Amino acid sequence: MIVVQNCAGSRVASELGAARGGIARPEPAASLEPAAPNPGALVALERELTRIAAEFMRLPVSQVAPERAFSELGVDSVLAIDLADRVSAALSVELGSADLFNHSTVRKLARHIAAQRAAANAPPPASGADPLLSLLNRVEAGQLSVAEADRLLQELR
Repeated sequence: MIVVQNCAGSRVASELGAARGGIARPEPAASLEPAAPNPGALVALERELTRIAAEFMRLPVSQVAPERAFSELGVDSVLAIDLADRVSAALSVELGSADLFNHSTVRKLARHIAAQRAAANAPPPASGADPLLSLLNRVEAGQLSVAEADRLLQELR
């Protein structure tokens, strides 16, 4: 059984190594890391998320600061579902309500979406590469959330 303790993937890698009779060393994540998001594109994404959140919550845009937590804006677990759906539709990304809690501000959510888009555009692993280690490297690099990695693991089974 594989247990992900944290996003670093270190525990998973060591358990995988123990199962193989040795210590597993994950492949360097450098080749899987997305290029740093264009600062201008990230600012534009933050602005769009701010607009969507303000419109959804019926607040002036000025009250939705990039570092202000969604919970401070009144987003609870029920509203998070609807807001995630609205953001998903507006930006053509897959978000769940948990993403609004895991990435609790406009700025953090913008970085998550940028990483998600970069991961979607990342080249496939080289042939012969261990898909599990590649998946762990993507989690470690912040390209995938643990929930997304779990979904992909279910597909691999």
